[in-house]
Amino acid sequence: MDISISKSESEVQVKISGPINESDGENLKNTFNNALNESGKNVVVDLTYVPTITSSGISKILVLLHQLKKQNRELAVAGIHINLHSLFSSINLDKLIKIRNI
Repeated sequence: MDISISKSESEVQVKISGPINESDGENLKNTFNNALNESGKNVVVDLTYVPTITSSGISKILVLLHQLKKQNRELAVAGIHINLHSLFSSINLDKLIKIRNI
């Protein structure tokens, strides 16, 4: 898994590529914490190049969502392909998190 962060005036974009496995949890957590430190900006997690995600990755996204809500900020997921969208729908994540570019 590779991760990069870019910033604009309105949002922080976290781009992830490669499968998100159990072993990626700490790296994902640290990256999301860095995104949280960018005050006043909403966060977009780009999953365009993520073919699979484990429960560990999903839990890190949920922690990020919770932390952002405490700061009155928003989370969106972008570039999600049909397989991940089906997963998100099956566990009702699509009801909690804004999904862009389906």
